[in-house]
Amino acid sequence: MHATPPPTVTEGLHRVLDDLMEVEIDGMGDGELCDALVDLYRAEARLAAARNRVLAAVDAGDAHRHVGAQTAAAYVSHACRMPAGQARHHLRVARALRHLPATAGRLAEGDITESAAGRIARHHGNERTRHLLERDDELLSAEASRLPFALFERVLAYWAQHADPDGTDDDAEARRQRRRLHMSRLMDGSWAIDGLLDPVAGATLASALRAIDDELRAADEREARERLGRDPLPADLARTPAQRRADALVELARRAMAIPADGRRPAPLVSILVGYETFVGRICELADGTVLAPTEVAALLDTAVIERVVYDAPARITEISQQRCFTGALRRIIELRDRTCTHSYCDTAADRCDVDHRIPHEAGGPTTEANGRLHCPFHNHLRQRRPHTSHNDDTDP
Repeated sequence: MHATPPPTVTEGLHRVLDDLMEVEIDGMGDGELCDALVDLYRAEARLAAARNRVLAAVDAGDAHRHVGAQTAAAYVSHACRMPAGQARHHLRVARALRHLPATAGRLAEGDITESAAGRIARHHGNERTRHLLERDDELLSAEASRLPFALFERVLAYWAQHADPDGTDDDAEARRQRRRLHMSRLMDGSWAIDGLLDPVAGATLASALRAIDDELRAADEREARERLGRDPLPADLARTPAQRRADALVELARRAMAIPADGRRPAPLVSILVGYETFVGRICELADGTVLAPTEVAALLDTAVIERVVYDAPARITEISQQRCFTGALRRIIELRDRTCTHSYCDTAADRCDVDHRIPHEAGGPTTEANGRLHCPFHNHLRQRRPHTSHNDDTDP
């Protein structure tokens, strides 16, 4: 008679997963599906926390050596058929979380994602920030559980600037030194392009390409409208987005060659927000939210246009007007205040957004800073198609 083998640590987990895979989802409503998806991501975070505990124990006790693996990462990579880089990342996070109880605890509860925990743990590998990270573990993990991921990354970047100012400047210079561009002519005469730019240079190029791409897309839409006699769908346009970007890069080169050598170059705009930190916190970033080191901004000042904006209070009314549209300085104030679309599920940059009335103009809403907010074209039009939604809720479309 054979003895029944003892249950493994994960046996119950696999039974639950088997049951989960049998759940019929075709009949679930939209709300149920969305709630289930969020719950699954929370469960994934909790599972990652459990995996980190076991991985850290394997590493600390050298359990991997019983099969001859040199490191715990090498064992995971081979035993789990995982890329070596990913296995090493998991091990670094597992080691760091042994010293970050608040982050580990929130991950175990599913309150933060594995990605957020990894971002925090990364700073534990820096000797200059390690003890400060352990001190601020509760603060940073709380921010990770409260903020959208993109905003949390900004908070963490600003924390790193305070914790290691010299290292932040060194990292910024290292990013600039890594810049490169390769153009290779292929056998059929085509050209392959590959490159890497620092945040400021990349944003400069992306902004210029986007402006030309907008022109080309408008031309494609006009052509398709004339050809079809109706508003075109994306598939009706003569060029794909990738083809349009390629043509925009060539057009950018043509325009650059047409400009006289002594022509005036566009100057970067640096906005100095006086009083903003009182209400929101430190800000030193590009319009797309990329956090910059102070030295990266300082390098622009000799050629930059300086814009000074003074904030008295978060909701100070700066102008009352009977006009319908937000224009000029009033629009700029709202762009700098909001910086992205204010809908909860959108982070479209300010320069791609409309300024929308919280209380509609036709309902008596004034054209003021307090009654204005950024909405991308999609959410602006969506709100107009749903007049029953609340006028004052920023999360409403």
